[in-house]
Amino acid sequence: MRQGVILPLSPGSTYADPIKPTQSEQTLAERQFTWTSTAAKLERAKTVIIVGAGPVGVELAGEILTAYPDKRVTFVDMATTILPGFDEAAATYSRAWLELRGVELMGGEPIERIGADTVLLKSGIELTADVVCATRPAHCSFDPRCHSCPTVSRCQLQVRWGDAQYRHAQRVALRSKVRLQKLD
Repeated sequence: MRQGVILPLSPGSTYADPIKPTQSEQTLAERQFTWTSTAAKLERAKTVIIVGAGPVGVELAGEILTAYPDKRVTFVDMATTILPGFDEAAATYSRAWLELRGVELMGGEPIERIGADTVLLKSGIELTADVVCATRPAHCSFDPRCHSCPTVSRCQLQVRWGDAQYRHAQRVALRSKVRLQKLD
């Protein structure tokens, strides 16, 4: 007998360096060098572009603006608002906090390419900043059909499994603290 389930996927985020280590950083000393040089670059920067206005990008902006309140921060995202898929009150509060600090949101903007100090939009507009930080869902390829999804943190995959696969999925779901829902 086959059973249907809905398995919520929480793909998380992926980060470009320097947030995550690169293949070339094999030792803690190499990693420490990256952190130190990145912190120095951020300290010198006047402008910062954050690609991705989800929870990681908003947290990063909060950290930057708390430590360096004079930085000019710009968000670029396919979503038209920050924290898509989150409770409206949380998004409204966060947006007000960021706007009070002069953050600019360029929402609804498809991205062509991200460089070290540039972001090229599909419209042909090229944005420049002293620092560009890319935060985006792990599955994001800048495909507008994917990246504009307002419920990335609540994606669901509907599959049909046999009894053994379903029991295994239940164990994985419990360990991962996700909800596994049977379909009728």
